[in-house]
Amino acid sequence: MRNISFANSSMIFFAALLALVMPTTGWAHTSLKSSAPANGQTVADLSQLSLEFGAPLRLMSVSLTDAAGKNIALEFKRSVTAQPRFVIPLKATLAASTYKVTWMGMGDDGHKIEEDFSFVVDPNSASGATTQPDEPAVVQFSGLEHPATKVVQDFHAALKAGDTDAVARLLASDVV
Repeated sequence: MRNISFANSSMIFFAALLALVMPTTGWAHTSLKSSAPANGQTVADLSQLSLEFGAPLRLMSVSLTDAAGKNIALEFKRSVTAQPRFVIPLKATLAASTYKVTWMGMGDDGHKIEEDFSFVVDPNSASGATTQPDEPAVVQFSGLEHPATKVVQDFHAALKAGDTDAVARLLASDVV
């Protein structure tokens, strides 16, 4: 029993040490922290989109489509350097409709990250009136939802908190 306990303790210690030594930016992919307008928000008018991310990334594409699927012109250019915040001006006034913003970015590790969100333009809405989304936007990696993202975030939180039971449980989980 003593050897098994020592082996388990050694494995947890080695995993924790490895996690502290290795860079985490390649594991914890960024996501959209906030946007203006927000997902599900109703606005009276709009002149620009604002996207703020949890970590700097290179924004590779942004598209805006109306409810009929028509592309709306944006003043967007691919970013050469990673940034945490982007402001994208609209080229025209938006008519009343539901709009979908789809963006694709590249993390520091070169991993493609895609996400979309929707909002409504209603010129008759009261200033500042918003509706909250039913569900948060889903981050997708190369077109697939990736359950390991939450596990990695929980793992790092458990390491930081010194919760060895949670670290061991998360190391044993099979999410790939």
